[in-house]
Amino acid sequence: MASKSIKHFFQSLKERIETYESVSSFSEISRRYFVINGFDGAVTILGIILGTYMVGNTDPRIVIGSGLGSSLAMAISGFSGAYIAEKAERLRKMRELERSLFMDVNGTIIEKASDFASILIAAIDGLAPALTSFIGLFPFILCLKGIIQLKTATYLSSLLIFILLFIMGSYIGKIARENVIKYGLLTFSAGLLVSLFSLLIGHI
Repeated sequence: MASKSIKHFFQSLKERIETYESVSSFSEISRRYFVINGFDGAVTILGIILGTYMVGNTDPRIVIGSGLGSSLAMAISGFSGAYIAEKAERLRKMRELERSLFMDVNGTIIEKASDFASILIAAIDGLAPALTSFIGLFPFILCLKGIIQLKTATYLSSLLIFILLFIMGSYIGKIARENVIKYGLLTFSAGLLVSLFSLLIGHI
């Protein structure tokens, strides 16, 4: 009986999300926000990792603390900024729709879909940099536990971030129906540029 109730709940949720998507078309915007902010998170962590390495850091807690602080700031900023901007934009479109239809859409599926889209897009905007940051910082958590050495954590984190950058770039290429390798290399190159600047700053 409980399994049927759970199945019914998820089926109902799926149908509701599909309905909201058909009304508000949030999936395309969500994908774009995820890639953009995931990219920001990954590149920021890469800069922290290489920057602290170049100045002779010997404590993984410094990298973890700096990385978590940055990712938290990006998550809060991303969520609040995206929600305010998305909410305002969707309210504007609702008011335009009301004027063209000569009717009030408050309380309708249009308003519910708009509110759902605003919250979902903001959540993705906030979670994306936090997720990529955590992936980049994970080797330093292993280092903190004594499983790997700091130098190994630095190399492994950098490798993971470059892989993430390439995957995100390839995904952009897939969405755009362009060459996925080309777009993957473009985001990969952005990581190389950050690495170069981090190395140069470390020598100052």
